Amino acid sequence: MRLVVDEWRGSIDELRFHRPHDLIVAGASWDSRSVLLAEVEGLAASHSLQINYEDTGASGRAPANEARIADSLCGTVANQRHELRIDSFDLYTSWKVVREHVLGVSASVGRPVDVILDLTSIPRNISLGLLGFGLRSGVVRSIGFFYAGATGYHNQDETGRYPFTRGFWTPWSVVGLGGISRPRSRNHLLVSVGFEGARTRRLVDTLEPDRVSVLFAEPGSSPAAERRAREENHELVEAYLVPERAQLTAPLGSALDARTTALGSASAQPVDDVFPEETSFLLCGPKLHSLGLAIASLELDSGDVYYVQPEAHSEVDSIAVGAVSVTRVARPWVGTPGPWVGPDA
Repeated sequence: MRLVVDEWRGSIDELRFHRPHDLIVAGASWDSRSVLLAEVEGLAASHSLQINYEDTGASGRAPANEARIADSLCGTVANQRHELRIDSFDLYTSWKVVREHVLGVSASVGRPVDVILDLTSIPRNISLGLLGFGLRSGVVRSIGFFYAGATGYHNQDETGRYPFTRGFWTPWSVVGLGGISRPRSRNHLLVSVGFEGARTRRLVDTLEPDRVSVLFAEPGSSPAAERRAREENHELVEAYLVPERAQLTAPLGSALDARTTALGSASAQPVDDVFPEETSFLLCGPKLHSLGLAIASLELDSGDVYYVQPEAHSEVDSIAVGAVSVTRVARPWVGTPGPWVGPDA
């Protein structure tokens, strides 16, 4: 699939939207960053979908964020505002209700829709599923992914980790992504990694790839964080004999660069390999890297994209907002006259 991808990066204070969307998809989590998209200057749409979660935590932040987002959307949505409360662990049902809502908005406006979605607070199975399903089906004309990075997080544990999840991880294929598997093909698995080296290694073992590449964030939030990611995933690299050329890097804050790196890795098939090779993706690292790999999977139209489902989520909040990005993905026939996002034009 041919796609047009562009990316804006800057600070939250610089961000402005210069054109309206058809649909805003916002999520109200316990993270304070979840309120940011709804308050960006220039945000406007005919429809909105606010996703609230059954697990609201114990701090009271999630209910407060729900109310704040709903209040902000009152002034930015022209026609219809909807709220859904979902169980983020019920992957099929949560994806189904969001998909049906997007289909309804497209039918209401009478054409494929332009979407802006908060990647910061929407689970990857929904955000990336909408990317694949929307663009492949023609229901979505373009989709912009807003993401607000964090300078750090509260609730660091005694080992220096941020316990975002608890328990075992299970790999699930993202609905809407992945291509048609070819007979006798070898499986190249590109793994986006973070600080959970042991859990990541177990998932890779489960998927039994023929060849592994690893994608690190560089530079990370700090040189120490970057070193730690490499140390955490050292056993994975050693166990699968990942050569230096397959230990890839992409900037932490760029989905566009992660996508370019992934496309290059997929084309680096061993010259002595007589069997065709298809690339699948395992998303264990930063959210923007997950988005970049999902975009690459659409362009390659092969393999699977695996979302990580933990046994439980931990209530962790960001300390402060770092860099902000908006990544827009569209089919080639969608024009982009003038700036659509960024500082005042």
